[in-house]
Amino acid sequence: MPLSEAERRWLDSHPEFTLQRTMKRRCEEHDYTAPCIYMITLAVEGKQPVLGKLCPADERHQFPFVRHSPVGAAVEQCWHEIPTIYPQVKPLRLQIMPDHLHGVLQVTASLPCHLGTIIAGFKTGCRKALRVLAASTCEAEPRTTPTTPMSAATVQPSVMEQLGQDCGKMDTTTASCAAQGNSRP
Repeated sequence: MPLSEAERRWLDSHPEFTLQRTMKRRCEEHDYTAPCIYMITLAVEGKQPVLGKLCPADERHQFPFVRHSPVGAAVEQCWHEIPTIYPQVKPLRLQIMPDHLHGVLQVTASLPCHLGTIIAGFKTGCRKALRVLAASTCEAEPRTTPTTPMSAATVQPSVMEQLGQDCGKMDTTTASCAAQGNSRP
């Protein structure tokens, strides 16, 4: 999606941001391996609402809320497993929306790699979890013809729509930093 004239002017007036092909915004001078608190936003490719469903307030919820789909639950589990691979990273918050998520990560000690590498690993973990989820869902689905073995080619469309064919592919749209109480873009 091309930038509007106002967005282009803003970016031109803020050289501390680099605009990459996928709209990643990062401070050029910031060390993304250093201890810091980061807000991460990831969007589902194609903005498909596969992570959950927005539900109205009810007797248990004072405000509207998102009921996680099986895909959203798998993504949430992967988010909370980040410290098992990188103990220096502590997930503080996660808010899953139907087609994107917002998360806050605290890096408590210097990282062995760039934060972008850790987010890429999270996205890979989500894709793996979703493949397992898709396989288990396919096995639970009744077969239309008992003699036909269940394979990727015979997965029923309703299952793939439910899981989202590309739901594991997420684009990093924002990675910003708030260091030591100072808010930084």
